[in-house]
Amino acid sequence: MMASTGSDSGKTFITTGIVGVLRKKGYKVGVLKVGPDTRDIVPSLYLNKEKMEKFSSIKIGGLGWKDFKQVLEDIKENNYDIVIIEGVMSVFTGMLNKKIPFSSAEIAMSANIPVIMISPCNKGGIETAALDAVAHVEMMNQLGINTAGIILNKVYDKEIGESTSKFIKRKTKTDFLTFIPKIDLTERGNIPEVEIKLEDFCLNAMKTVENYLDTDKLLKLAVEPKFNNYSTFKDILDHFS
Repeated sequence: MMASTGSDSGKTFITTGIVGVLRKKGYKVGVLKVGPDTRDIVPSLYLNKEKMEKFSSIKIGGLGWKDFKQVLEDIKENNYDIVIIEGVMSVFTGMLNKKIPFSSAEIAMSANIPVIMISPCNKGGIETAALDAVAHVEMMNQLGINTAGIILNKVYDKEIGESTSKFIKRKTKTDFLTFIPKIDLTERGNIPEVEIKLEDFCLNAMKTVENYLDTDKLLKLAVEPKFNNYSTFKDILDHFS
C-alpha cells in the first residue's frame, strides 16, 4: 500500500510511476484504490493498459465498490505478480469513526498489507516531513501495521534531505528509505484528475521512479495477503487512549 501523512503527498504520482516501471519490466501489475475516488488510479491504469474493474475500489465507511475481503478473492483470478494499493488522504484519516473500516490503516491491518509511507515536504518543510513520518510510523507499529518503507517526497534541498533521512532511519529502524526531489510539472502540476496532460504526467512519474526508487527492492517487500477481519472500534480506540 502506498499511504501518506496527508493529502497532496504525491501518492498518485509515485504510484503511477511504480506501476509503469514494473509494467515496463514485464510484471503484471494490479492497482487498487482505497475508497471511492477511482480517478486517482486512472493514470496507473492508462500506463498498465488495464481497464477499471469492479474490485478497483475498496469500500470504506460504506463508500466505494467492494469490501476488501471480496476484493482479495476477486484479484486472485487475475494472476497479478504484484498489486499496488493507493491509500486515501492520511493513512489514519477516518480511523476513529465508528463505521468499520473507514481508513487506509484499517485496510492495511486487516490483511497485514506492507505499507510504504509517503511524507511530503511542500507544506511544513523537510524537517516537519521527517517528524511526521516518524510519528506516523511509531503509531502504525503500535497498531501492528507493517511499515515496509518511507519516502520523503518533494525534497527541495539534497543536504537537508540526506540529514533527515538518517534521522528517520535511526528513529524507525526502516530499511527501505529514500527521498524524491520536487518535480516541476506544467499543465496543472501533478494533480491527475483535473485537466492534466495524461501522457506527460505518466512519463514524468515513470522517469522519477526510475531515477529515485529501487523497484526491485520494492518488489521484495510484498507479501501474500490473508484477510484476518477488521479491528473493532473499541480495539482501535484503546491504542489512541
